[in-house]
Amino acid sequence: MNMMQDSEGFSIRIPAKTQTKEPVYIQARMSGSSRNRIVVEAGSSANIVIRYLSEEEHLNADELNEVLLEDNASLNIVLLQRLNLSTHLKTHTTVSQAADSMVKIHYIALSGENIDNSLQVNLNGKNAEHTAHGLSFTEGTELMGNHVRIVHTAPECRSNQLFKHILSGTSTGNFTGQIIVNKEAQKTTAYQRSSNILLNSKAKMNIQPQLEIYADDVKCSHGATVGQIDSEAVFYLQTRGIDKQDAEKLLLCAFAEETLEGINIENIKSEIIQYVNQKLITS
Repeated sequence: MNMMQDSEGFSIRIPAKTQTKEPVYIQARMSGSSRNRIVVEAGSSANIVIRYLSEEEHLNADELNEVLLEDNASLNIVLLQRLNLSTHLKTHTTVSQAADSMVKIHYIALSGENIDNSLQVNLNGKNAEHTAHGLSFTEGTELMGNHVRIVHTAPECRSNQLFKHILSGTSTGNFTGQIIVNKEAQKTTAYQRSSNILLNSKAKMNIQPQLEIYADDVKCSHGATVGQIDSEAVFYLQTRGIDKQDAEKLLLCAFAEETLEGINIENIKSEIIQYVNQKLITS
């Protein structure tokens, strides 16, 4: 691993036919703009966690991540964003995947005045697979958005998008999900889902699902929901001796944890679940 100067970001290269034994942890202290590069060479696999932290007040930060996977490479990456309530963060991640490669990326946005994540994925090789999951909490006047564009250019590729928001206060969430299937990308499988819960009637969620399909042998779908906690499920739990507040917390935890499936770094997954529980207690 070659770490460049903080002002320039970081660069990571996983050599061919290498399976990293331990995750790579990167702590990104927001201080302006940075550009990062991750390359996973043929036949290799890696787990990477990027923690976004902000110490300065009223900070505007931009980050560009470039990710390249060669043939039969795999990458599990978690972007964990816990920023102070005066930070504005924009991230743009581009992912290019060769044949038989696999990526699982998780956006976990837990706090920050304004967080805007964009993801561009190009499935360039046959039998490539990409999974993008996101979980966002907003409260007060926070604004959090995720914008995903997955382009299928090769045949027999698979993609799956699942993004969830839990919104309280007068906060706002945004999700734009785009799937493009080129004419050559026959036998594509692509799914997209955005599920969102409003804990306050003044919170707002904006959703824009988009499908552009130019091939004729595909399985593609998208779905979006915005609502409140299921009152019937709350009542059912109450009949089992659980009070209303605890019942709502249980349902929200179950709602959130679906997006964490696929995170195979247990200490990170446990940390997120613990923070989610604490967040729900104070919501």
